[in-house]
Amino acid sequence: MQIIKYTTEAEAEQIKLEKVSQGLVLVEIANITEGNYLGFDDHPRERALPIDEQVRMLEAENQQLKNRLQTTEQIAAETSSTQQQLIEILIDMEVI
Repeated sequence: MQIIKYTTEAEAEQIKLEKVSQGLVLVEIANITEGNYLGFDDHPRERALPIDEQVRMLEAENQQLKNRLQTTEQIAAETSSTQQQLIEILIDMEVI
């Protein structure tokens, strides 16, 4: 955690802007008799993607899932058809 002392509100705002732009997160503001302090989490987090980018990514993921579902359904249909053919062959051979 980074703790930074400030004296004026303008200075505090400037510090906040600078640190947040670096990806840090303001986690604490302390006004105690020794002075005013800002506490920042110094493990920068990934910046949140803009909403439109998040929507685009979710739509792409949704399409991929739909494609996988369609492929799975096709495989299931082919498997069922193959099983039916095998059963008919076994019946013809009088195995079952």
